[in-house]
Amino acid sequence: DHSVYLPVNSYVTRLALKMKLSSLTTMVIVGLLCGIAHGNEAVELSELTTGRKNKKVKDSSSSSSSSSSSSLSRKKKGKKTSTSPSTNPSESPSSSPSMSPSASPSNIPSSSPSSSPSSSPGASPSASPSISPSAFPSSSPSAFPSSNPSASPSASRPSASPSTSPSTSPSTSPSTSPSSIPSASPSGSPSPTSSASPSYIPSTLETPYNSNGFSGQGNMFDVKAKKDLLIERFDIHAKGEDTSTIYVYTKSGSYSGSEFVSVDWTHIHTEAYTSQGKNNKTALSVFTSPVEIKSGEIQSFYVRSDSAVWYTTCGPYGYLVVDNGDLQFFEGVGVKGASATFCDRAECLYNRIWNGVIDYKLV
Repeated sequence: DHSVYLPVNSYVTRLALKMKLSSLTTMVIVGLLCGIAHGNEAVELSELTTGRKNKKVKDSSSSSSSSSSSSLSRKKKGKKTSTSPSTNPSESPSSSPSMSPSASPSNIPSSSPSSSPSSSPGASPSASPSISPSAFPSSSPSAFPSSNPSASPSASRPSASPSTSPSTSPSTSPSTSPSSIPSASPSGSPSPTSSASPSYIPSTLETPYNSNGFSGQGNMFDVKAKKDLLIERFDIHAKGEDTSTIYVYTKSGSYSGSEFVSVDWTHIHTEAYTSQGKNNKTALSVFTSPVEIKSGEIQSFYVRSDSAVWYTTCGPYGYLVVDNGDLQFFEGVGVKGASATFCDRAECLYNRIWNGVIDYKLV
């Protein structure tokens, strides 16, 4: 309504000139005063001023959006590859592996390894190995092996021929010299302790066990070695079935000339025994110090009992009784007398054959 607006505008304009107000401020004041009478003019003026401000905001927003788009475009153009691996690898591997490995391997392996290995392995292994191995191992190993092994072994390259039935528990220590052919049926359970020395079958020389009714306290006799050997023990032909004691002496060379000289002899064995009776062998234990005889040498022995032993009469003096190829046994003398020690205190009977067995070992 111009009847209201013109007077107000004229009044406010004059007032604005005096107060040096801007034209915009003047228009706002005019609008407010006119709105007292007609609210619709104030609304239209308010919409006009508000529209101008909104336009500036939109222009500003459009400018900012254009600037951001330009900045993002510049960033895309300058993109570079990372120097360290992703903290979370991809769910499935690349169809073709990279020609050279990453400078630093990923901390977590891929859930599915690549079908073929990289041409060059990484300088250091993954912190955690893959759950399943590659179908084909790499041509050269990693410079440093992984700290933990794979959960399952490689599908290829097992041993050429594994054992058909491995032992359930290994030996605590291997044999120093294993047998060339194993036993067809091993023992059900091993010995709790191994023997200090292996078992063996000694060589023997046996004299005739055909006493013709003669006996005494002992015998002296000679043996001659045809090979280097050790005399280890005797069997005797003990008289009766009682318990007694046996004594064994020896000397280098023949007994002849030393029958009465006790100092010529060396005592090597004493043993309590129980007689096994006539025509049976009564075994003695191994000598503490076996007697060594070199090939071609003669050694003599004196075997004496506190009880009595059987012996046999024979032919001429120096008669060769047994020769088994290793050892020769000659006739000797019989010693009689209950208190006999050597022939100087007993009766010495020549041309007598000691009955017994000599165990020896070739050396």
